[in-house]
Amino acid sequence: MTNTNHKDDKIDIFISYRRQGGATVAALLYRELEARGFQVFMDTVKLKTGDYEKAILKYINSAENFILLVSDGVFKSENVVWEVETALSLEGKRIIPIFINNNNIFENTPEKIKAIEKQNGVVLNHLNPNNSINYLIEQITSRADNLVDRITQVFDIDSVRSILDECKEIDEEIENEILSFVKQRIKNRVKIISKKKSKKFFETLFSIIYYTHAKKIAKELGFDYRGSKKRVSEESILWIQSGEKYKSSINNQGDEIDRLEILIKSLISYFSSRDGTSILSEIFEKNDLEKPATSRKNHEKSSDYINELFRHFDDNLSEIFSVLELTEVDVKNIAFKIFEDESPNKRKNEMISHILSWVDYEF
Repeated sequence: MTNTNHKDDKIDIFISYRRQGGATVAALLYRELEARGFQVFMDTVKLKTGDYEKAILKYINSAENFILLVSDGVFKSENVVWEVETALSLEGKRIIPIFINNNNIFENTPEKIKAIEKQNGVVLNHLNPNNSINYLIEQITSRADNLVDRITQVFDIDSVRSILDECKEIDEEIENEILSFVKQRIKNRVKIISKKKSKKFFETLFSIIYYTHAKKIAKELGFDYRGSKKRVSEESILWIQSGEKYKSSINNQGDEIDRLEILIKSLISYFSSRDGTSILSEIFEKNDLEKPATSRKNHEKSSDYINELFRHFDDNLSEIFSVLELTEVDVKNIAFKIFEDESPNKRKNEMISHILSWVDYEF
């Protein structure tokens, strides 16, 4: 029976190497990649007893990445040649040769695995291996990994506390140190979970960060940032699953205008045109919300109140409209600011639904 250290046989990286000349580097690379949160297969670690060939075949199939350590005479090993041949036969397998021990070219490659020479490789610099390993990780990092990277970068201590109950009692003097450590640990584990590309999982992940951060991340990674945070999280799944085929809807001039920002500006304009500051102040008091600290002129304070409302409810539009307690006339006036002459003639709740659907580009 084959014995493994992981309950789940799905792994991130399979390391293929020749014992003579490659075992030491393979062991060091295994430890380094595992420490960075990857699930790695190395035969001497994962295999104890049983059908060797059957187990190796299973792990090559299940690994997202196949790494070949290119040492002197690596292809003298029949096992290595068979492993490479197997990996090359699998469609979509990411294969990365790593040249070690001052090697930087393939030598005496068997004809049946010549295709390995077309794969982009990494030369391991033994004087500065971290740079080489960091470059390697860039090659094996998926879109889901990149998204997790950006999201965890904007975690604050409240975000971490919502994930780990044990972070509730934290000494302020070491808060930053703990936050940095926990973020790295969370990122490593979350990356493993994210490989399942679950829509629900990424919705949860996005729910932890503010909508402004979500939009910033989307802009940086190149997927559609417009609309509510819920829409941005849905777009992130499309971006991950589509890969290089992903095409943003932001194509035509003017498309980059975010409808959510238009809604926010319309609300600010509407409340600034009437006694908005006192109305918003009463709403904050009634709902026990902390008022924004502002020293601006009275007619400019509406902007601070509306922005604080969106920050507090994290762009949950249904809750924001509910808290504002708008009349049908209010909603129609706000709709007119948004749609102008094309403002539909609907009742209050229908109009609110129309606005929310418009913000999320449903039409």
